[in-house]
Amino acid sequence: MDMSKIPILKTIAWKVSDGYVVIDSYKGQLMLNETSSLIWKEIDGNKTIAKIIEELYEKYKDNNNKDYIEEIVYDAINEFEGYDLVMLNLEDDMDGWLQYE
Repeated sequence: MDMSKIPILKTIAWKVSDGYVVIDSYKGQLMLNETSSLIWKEIDGNKTIAKIIEELYEKYKDNNNKDYIEEIVYDAINEFEGYDLVMLNLEDDMDGWLQYE
């Protein structure tokens, strides 16, 4: 996975319920586990994957090594892509207004 890519949420209908992210998508309602919820909330359409990993590592480095953080972020983003919840763009791909597929 290219760490310079920027994950962008493709869905607007999501909420946090008891600390977990609940997403309404065309594939149905999904409830993310605690780890995936943390990663989901870091996706803002501006941060690269590398930046998300760096920020999560800084928050959780006392209990996790960087390789583990990198692995779970990659796995979560791959799952989000598999459910068609995010798209990955390079910064140059953004037109500043709307992103179309």
